[in-house]
Amino acid sequence: MIIFTDKTGQLGNQLFEFSTFITNSLENNTILVNLFFSEYGKYFKGYTEKILHNQIRTTLGPNIINKLIIRLLQLKVTQRLYQKIGNHLNSSGVHSSIDNLNSHGKIILKSGSWYTSFSTFYKHSQFIRDYFTPINERLEEIELFIKPLRQKYDILIGLHIRRGDYKTFLNGKFYYENEIYRKKIEEIKNCLNGLAVGIIICSNDEINAKDISEKDAYNGPGHFIDDMYTLANCDYIIGPPSTFTMWASFYGQKPLYKIENPNLEVKLQDFKIDYGY
Repeated sequence: MIIFTDKTGQLGNQLFEFSTFITNSLENNTILVNLFFSEYGKYFKGYTEKILHNQIRTTLGPNIINKLIIRLLQLKVTQRLYQKIGNHLNSSGVHSSIDNLNSHGKIILKSGSWYTSFSTFYKHSQFIRDYFTPINERLEEIELFIKPLRQKYDILIGLHIRRGDYKTFLNGKFYYENEIYRKKIEEIKNCLNGLAVGIIICSNDEINAKDISEKDAYNGPGHFIDDMYTLANCDYIIGPPSTFTMWASFYGQKPLYKIENPNLEVKLQDFKIDYGY
């Protein structure tokens, strides 16, 4: 059994982290306990329908019991005890492989983030997509938004503009002003010359779509789940490096371009489907 003892960032990070350990559980037929996903879990079918709940446990009883267990898991004395007996995983932001992790006959506490297990993640990727399919209410909103745009345009480009925390993340390295995004969109359009191209802009900031493209640009639905899965429905996705767009690329199997160097010209061959962080 592996038990989460903390949250691991925002939505994109948590989706990849949870998925990595779900696939480890499926591969080894072991139990996984994550009581920290309730903030986002209500938006996903696997969580709300309790798929494989005896194996992928997102609750251990009433809310009051879950809260007590969470407090116990986060006590330093608890984690020190598990460290002492060698049953404590702790990663400090560096990619840590769990390819050889098998928790049969043990209780292992998991702290920290950036765990990977690419082989099992790929193997069980369809289960992950099914588990983290949005609930019908969200799917209906996404369909209402994107259907008329699909009918109007040959190609839809999903643009993610990450602001907010990116102002300080890595000293603002990936915090781009509108002029950078305008330039990147023009570069993509030049690659798709002759096709009707629509731009869907999803952001955690207030964006005037016309500031990015004078025509054929639209603000996304607005709800963070709808935005992420709308991006997953676009033909191409572009934005700064972020697990938000990485998940959209993985889920929708759509090519992603990460703007890591804004001085490089965008080319279609540089778009790649993302398979995990």
